[in-house]
Amino acid sequence: MRTTCPACLTTHRVSEAQLGMRQGLVRCRHCALVFNAHDMLRDGVEDAALPEPEDFPPSAAPWTGVASVPVGAQPLRDPLWGADRPEGGPPASVLGDHAGGRSLTRTVGAGLALLALLLLLAMQVALIERSTLQRHLPGVYAALVRVCAPLGCLTQPARLADAVEIKGSALDTLPGEHARLTVTLANRGPLNLAWPHLVLTLQDAQGDRLAVRTLAPIDYLPPEAAPLLMTRAEAEWRVLLGLGDARPVGYTLAVYYP
Repeated sequence: MRTTCPACLTTHRVSEAQLGMRQGLVRCRHCALVFNAHDMLRDGVEDAALPEPEDFPPSAAPWTGVASVPVGAQPLRDPLWGADRPEGGPPASVLGDHAGGRSLTRTVGAGLALLALLLLLAMQVALIERSTLQRHLPGVYAALVRVCAPLGCLTQPARLADAVEIKGSALDTLPGEHARLTVTLANRGPLNLAWPHLVLTLQDAQGDRLAVRTLAPIDYLPPEAAPLLMTRAEAEWRVLLGLGDARPVGYTLAVYYP
């Protein structure tokens, strides 16, 4: 019996024994194509001059369809390799694992960079609105100062009015139109503070306001005073005031930062 290679049309002689082996799968001796000899079987007198097809290895899987294979070409040993496999490279599954790892690393890096930019933006907004933070969110402002101190991005001293306590004060009337104000200031906050302004309100016997005097630090601090009101510290100062026509019976004293 004869069978013909569907790729190169080379005719081979084939025996019953060869057809019974491996469901009739044989390999063309000319182009190395594996095909089913049953499908291309031809009746006729056997010709001893015709070549016999090669036995197909039992471990190989059959080809589905007809394809032209160049002479001497060998089938792929690892069908899991893709067409884009680099020569000598790892399997596609390993490449996928590495690619996934690189993608995760890039994602984490991008997230950290975005977080750093957001923190920087928040710090810039906080620096711009530091007066508002000092008045309404002193705890947040204190944290901002701690972060900015090593970086040198906040050069002005903290101004936290709620952290300044007037621990004691007295207004003594002197002969003539003068009075002496004695005040003890204490810093109860976690940060060193700029010296506050003092607001002195003079009152009459009915508690009505006679006059208001605002004392800036330069008005009540002596030359030897420290540049800042240190945290957990107290300081007592005396200042001489002119009363004019006012004859106060009482007073109130408050601190504020402009």
